[in-house]
Amino acid sequence: MTVKEVGVIISSIACLIIFMWLNYSNILLLLCINVLIFLWLFYREYDRKFIIILLIQWLMYVILLVIHQYFYALPGSGNDDLRFEELAQRFYINYLYSVNLEIFQNSAFYSQMISLFYLFGTPHILIPGLLNITVHNLTVMLLYHICVHLFKNTNVANISTIIYILYPLHITSTIITLREIYITFFILLFIYALLLYHRRNNKWHLTICVIAIGLGSLFHIGLLGLLLILAVYFMFLSAHSAIVRVFLVLAIILGFIVLITYNEDSKLTSTLKNEQHLEPTTFKARADYLHIN
Repeated sequence: MTVKEVGVIISSIACLIIFMWLNYSNILLLLCINVLIFLWLFYREYDRKFIIILLIQWLMYVILLVIHQYFYALPGSGNDDLRFEELAQRFYINYLYSVNLEIFQNSAFYSQMISLFYLFGTPHILIPGLLNITVHNLTVMLLYHICVHLFKNTNVANISTIIYILYPLHITSTIITLREIYITFFILLFIYALLLYHRRNNKWHLTICVIAIGLGSLFHIGLLGLLLILAVYFMFLSAHSAIVRVFLVLAIILGFIVLITYNEDSKLTSTLKNEQHLEPTTFKARADYLHIN
């Protein structure tokens, strides 16, 4: 073992002890997940240019996260993100002390997920952003695979990921505590799995499509609309026989109607039933789905 390797091991152990002592094991966990992502890329021998692009964007996003949380709030912050963070704090306290939980908005799954990461240590203002950036890494990888699959060219894929990474609205929606990056992740996962299914006719890829729709709808009910995309695919692009295609399309549309009809999402039901809900008087957040109660 070389001196350099010993130094890396000692430094890693020292960082582990410091994070454990400060009770920020959750931050250490997120950092380790990101390290594993990069190790996976090296192990699978991805294009070195892509790895460099992903590493640079990770550093850039982390720096912007620190600036956002400690120095200057990015544009778009102050409404939805504060509500998600406040609700995550309430879920955390509920899990820890079993106290009464006041849920003041319908879209609560994102906040629940953040609160679970709080439980690995203590709440910290950087955790939601680090979690978003980790998922963002996965979306960049999915976009890269989709471009390689469609264009058979790694240079095109690298350029596409750079444009995706540098898009200003995308940067802010990732750094700020918002759920858009998760919605993007499940849409890209659905697209990539559907492309693989079309190419290889592997039912596992079709299962991933359904899982992406199901899990994605927990973050935003609108992702159930991907079921209609799946129906269009089976109707016009599937290699199945006409009878099988009609059966699949009808089954998907029926499932979509059932999910929409019996879904209790307040934003969805208010749209379908034209119900009047209380409007917030002091905020203009997109996530304020308040009930008359």
